[in-house]
Amino acid sequence: MGLEIFRHDDQTVLDMLSGYFQDGTLVPVFGAGFTVGETASSGNKVPKGAEFQGIMFDQLAEYGMTDAELDSLKKGTFSDVSDVYFDPDFVPSDVVKKTLQDYFLDVTLGPEKRSLINGIDWKYIYTLNIDNAIEKHSKFRPIYPYDAGLSDNSRGFSPVYKLHGDVFYE
Repeated sequence: MGLEIFRHDDQTVLDMLSGYFQDGTLVPVFGAGFTVGETASSGNKVPKGAEFQGIMFDQLAEYGMTDAELDSLKKGTFSDVSDVYFDPDFVPSDVVKKTLQDYFLDVTLGPEKRSLINGIDWKYIYTLNIDNAIEKHSKFRPIYPYDAGLSDNSRGFSPVYKLHGDVFYE
């Protein structure tokens, strides 16, 4: 079975999506680009992944990582860089915390994005974003699926599942 591609203006697709909306079985997954360029409370713009990776590299260098170590790390994935960056042996925890707050805390969403979140009766939302924009502008409360203490109680309210972390949790 191969991948089937649908046209956005195909009536069959529109009917199918409409049915999913009515059934409450369509679940949004807001990717990393959803809040890129929006403004955090610090006045900074939410960076693209590559931009934030650059910030992490700059701080790793500032706190003693050698050029050779950085070059090696640059061959890895974003997750590889994050694992090192969040290790307090490389960048002090207070610096990481301030950086996260500077770029991902109290992000303001434009009206179109707020409407997308609030204008549809989503049962829950998944996001790859660590900022708190969705929960700031909606009824959704953050859930950390990687938290060992997570229970089924999260289904009793409107959860936003934070798949890649959260500015407060981190």
